[in-house]
Amino acid sequence: GTTVMALDEISTGLDSATTFSISQHLCEACRVQKSTYVISLLQPPPETVNLFDDIILFAEGRLIYHGPRENILDFFLTLGFSCPVRKDMASFLQEVTTVVGQHEYASPELRARKGLPAADAASPLLPSSATAMLVTMEEVESAFWKSPVGQALQIDFKAAVSAKASEDSSNLPQMLSGAGIATHEHATSFLQQ
Repeated sequence: GTTVMALDEISTGLDSATTFSISQHLCEACRVQKSTYVISLLQPPPETVNLFDDIILFAEGRLIYHGPRENILDFFLTLGFSCPVRKDMASFLQEVTTVVGQHEYASPELRARKGLPAADAASPLLPSSATAMLVTMEEVESAFWKSPVGQALQIDFKAAVSAKASEDSSNLPQMLSGAGIATHEHATSFLQQ
């Protein structure tokens, strides 16, 4: 079977250069060994995030994204949130799961749908005065599972469960516990809000 290694907050107490170096070596080892590494990082620098193939993002205890790094900003764009050009992806992802972040990154279309005034340079909005999420994490989670990335993950999961079931249909609990992400052969960054 595929080897899965879980590493929790490996960046705690490290500077960004050291975090990048360690992450780079782990990603290389992962590919050489054809295994899966699930790595949780605390406030990772952009160059470190760019090393990873997949991002797993949790907010409020919900899986709101698990898929290719290069697709995550497009997913949030479909929800009405745009990452500014000068903002790094990891910071955007942490902030867009908060009330203030949602108000800051909301598109004009989302603001209009929610009955909020348009943001403009002459009259800047103060996101700190925002009190409610524009899109709840429950809605984000639901949108993820309906997205092409979420649908593909469900297909992968069902195939893994089915393959495991044909191997040993008499041991359902063990089958379900081992069927999750063990089919991926690449590094995964785990960002948690």
